[in-house]
Amino acid sequence: PAKELPNVQLAFRVPPSALDGCREELSRRSIRIERGPVDLPDWHHRALFFSDPEGNRLEIYAEI
Repeated sequence: PAKELPNVQLAFRVPPSALDGCREELSRRSIRIERGPVDLPDWHHRALFFSDPEGNRLEIYAEI
């Protein structure tokens, strides 16, 4: 079967110095990071992506 698209995508901005700490905290809580942290130069962001239990995609990003 085809993978369903997320219901919603929410993005949360943090200071650049906080992004790696967010990744570490998510990992500590056994939350699987789907992508990142990765630089998204077209958006001037560094971001990481994960999903909540309902399949909504979540992004934590920092402006770079």
